[in-house]
Amino acid sequence: MAVWQRPVRIGLASFALTFAVTLLYNMSDRRPSRSASAVAAADPTAVLESRGAHITLGDGSVIVADRQFAYDDGSARLLGVEVIVPAGEERTDFRIRSGEAAGVERTEEWRLADAVTIETGDGLLGTTSEASYAGATGIVTMPEPARFEQGGMQLEGDAARYDRPRGVLHLEQRAVVELRPNADGDDARTRITATTAEVDRAAGVMHFAAGATIDAGGRRMQADRVVLRFEPEASRIDAIELAGSARVLGGEAAGSDVREMSARTIAVTYREGELQSATLAGDARLRGADTAPGRPRDLSAPTIEVAYRGGGLERVTMTEGGQVELFGDRPGAAGLTIDAGFVEMTLRAESADIDALRAREGVTLAFPAEGGSRRRIRSQALDLGGGSEETAAGQGESSGGLAAVFDGNVEMRESGVDRAASAQDDRVMRADRLEAVLGGGLARLAEARFVGSVTLAAGSIRARADQATYAPAEALFTLVMNPAGLAPRMDDERGFVQARRISIDLDGPNVEATADVKGVLSETEASDAASAVRPALFAAGDPVHFVAGLFSYDAAESLATYGGGARLWQGATEFRGGRVVVDETTGNITAEQAVQTRTTMLQHDEELSEAVETVTVGRGATLFYDNQERRVTYAGRATLTSPGSTFGGGTIELFLHEDARTLDRIRIADNVTLELDTRSVTAATLTYDDREGRYDLTGRPVSVIERAAGECRETTGQVVSFYSTGDSITADGQSAERTASTSGRCAAGTTRDAPSAAWPSSRRSR
Repeated sequence: MAVWQRPVRIGLASFALTFAVTLLYNMSDRRPSRSASAVAAADPTAVLESRGAHITLGDGSVIVADRQFAYDDGSARLLGVEVIVPAGEERTDFRIRSGEAAGVERTEEWRLADAVTIETGDGLLGTTSEASYAGATGIVTMPEPARFEQGGMQLEGDAARYDRPRGVLHLEQRAVVELRPNADGDDARTRITATTAEVDRAAGVMHFAAGATIDAGGRRMQADRVVLRFEPEASRIDAIELAGSARVLGGEAAGSDVREMSARTIAVTYREGELQSATLAGDARLRGADTAPGRPRDLSAPTIEVAYRGGGLERVTMTEGGQVELFGDRPGAAGLTIDAGFVEMTLRAESADIDALRAREGVTLAFPAEGGSRRRIRSQALDLGGGSEETAAGQGESSGGLAAVFDGNVEMRESGVDRAASAQDDRVMRADRLEAVLGGGLARLAEARFVGSVTLAAGSIRARADQATYAPAEALFTLVMNPAGLAPRMDDERGFVQARRISIDLDGPNVEATADVKGVLSETEASDAASAVRPALFAAGDPVHFVAGLFSYDAAESLATYGGGARLWQGATEFRGGRVVVDETTGNITAEQAVQTRTTMLQHDEELSEAVETVTVGRGATLFYDNQERRVTYAGRATLTSPGSTFGGGTIELFLHEDARTLDRIRIADNVTLELDTRSVTAATLTYDDREGRYDLTGRPVSVIERAAGECRETTGQVVSFYSTGDSITADGQSAERTASTSGRCAAGTTRDAPSAAWPSSRRSR
């Protein structure tokens, strides 16, 4: 027998058996096979040619064909081919049809070509130009572009692979999947492109790798890898997991949507085909789509959770430390920035406006620069909006802003934008709680109220109170007193002031204190207030105390005003009046309304031949002290009283030496009166020279009444002079010796009132 005859005989026997089985099978409910390719003549290389073929594979599947060619290497070529895999307990039925196939029955590997189609019992239908099928594994490999449909889903790839046992389709090189749920319009469609895709329709899951892009609901999603879960029957998305450089781009017309989300991973969920939520993890970031004032511009955190409603952004939750940047008071401008360990933000359904915001754990608000300064607020907690009933500072929306409550170690700091500005120049306000109103697209602090352990540090100013309010537009910080709390207090290089209410214009700084005002003006070596000139009537270095009904300080004019019944004193030196004004550029003092002063002066004593200290009390309707001239002027029924003498007149002027303590002279005009121990004088003018102890008087006429042992003598003249010691008087240039009056006892009213015991002096009476 020739070598070639044995395989031929075996082939003929096999063919006879196969033909019988095939004939029976074809008589059953078999779909019509494709038309075999036209063959002009038998293949001259084939050892056997037959019509009809039926090949059973190891997994129970069969291959049937209209025509078969067998070759001496054991391979075969089939025309009009159909691969049939019947349904099993864990699989659906499966068929492949093609114009021709080639393979080896022993290895169960077949190559199919010429209009290959794949059809599964669950509705998957695919086409390609060529494929290979391995009966041992049930894998269909398609090296050429393939296209599939199943329900509302379309799939295609430049190459594909179908895992028949698992029912999984692999799309390779350029995978495209399109989901068309049972809804009208293109907006309901989802299109996914990637380098590779794995589709498991039975499980409702797809895996995309090597760069995937998803277009769904007007949004575009991108990532290195994507897992998409869907509802197979409706071809509708349930969830999408994006991993590796994940991005979600919002729709152009999405009012409260975001322009872009990005993170290492993004998990997106849907409900009834509508976007429900997104969870971003790892360098998470959201960029707002609407540039209107106060709307989200840029949000970043390690983890961000986003909730949607009606297609628009409803709530954003940021954990593990997040930052919120808002657009400013103009479209596109930078606005408020919020940093915190935890942030939850609720947006209005109809827009991207913030309805409420909660922040916890190291909260910091940074406002955009305004008027040459930047403002930051730090606290442990922040509640913005939400209609807090406890927020007393603002009316929320009714005042054109959004109410904000800061709790726990609150600090507000205002810093200069200029790089040359140092932290020492900052304004720092601290409290247990801050209630505020944010306006101007939340980029501006409109109102502020501090509660509990309030402190202020601004330049040299230090202030404290139980409560305070702040008007940023006017830079006006007002400290107020709780009924049961401590009185507010402000300290600076000038000293301190305490009152029931203290208002500080920080731009001055100007100060106004009202109700139960008291304080101290200090002068220390550490003071840098070189421009503040202290009146020389007060001793240098020692504090000056004051009480008043109100106090104000005008920084531009350097005027300190004490009103409402004021009293300033230092040791035995004192000024009283309804209003006392100290000019700190000159050291001048102005007082009015029932003025009373007490000053300690040095006056010459001829008997001791030295200066002695005396306490002098002055009164008048007004007072003016000229610090440069060292002159004190009392006006309006003025009096000046010291031990042994009382001066009176319309105007009294005291001229002091350079030390502002030693008396030089006194000048009085208008209705002059003088009471000494032994003399009573009336005149039009009076001049007293302390060094000489000389009195010079003019009048029409001058009257001098001298008292001695209950008897009086009157001397008159146009010009009268006498000395504080000695008995001689000069009247109109004529000297007169003191003699007893022959008129008897002194008339009533000519005896001088005794000096008050409240104003003691070491100087002897004159």
